Amino acid sequence: MRLLRLLVWNLLLDLMRLVLNLLLNLLRLLSLELLLCLLRLALELRLLRYWNLILLIMLLLWQLTLVLRRVTGYRLLVSWILLLYLLGMILRIILLLILRRKL
Repeated sequence: MRLLRLLVWNLLLDLMRLVLNLLLNLLRLLSLELLLCLLRLALELRLLRYWNLILLIMLLLWQLTLVLRRVTGYRLLVSWILLLYLLGMILRIILLLILRRKL
C-alpha cells in the first residue's frame, strides 16, 4: 500500500512539473509575441531610430534563442536554423516597411 501511495505521489509530481513547464514555455512565447508587436508598432509609427532598432532586434533575437532552445530541447542546430528563418522574416517585414515609406 505504501508503494502504491509513493507511485501516485510521484505521478502527481511529474504531472505538476509538466504543467509548470508548459506554462513557462507559454509565457516565453507570449513575451516573444509582445516584442514582435512592439517592434512592428514602433516601425509603423516611426518611433525608432537606427540605434534603437538594432537594440530591439538584438533583444528579440536573444528572446528567440531562449524560446527555440527550450522548445527544441536544446538541439542547437535546429534552433539556429529556425532562428535564421525567423530573422529572415523579420528583416523582410522591416524592408517592406522601409520601401513603403520611400514610395
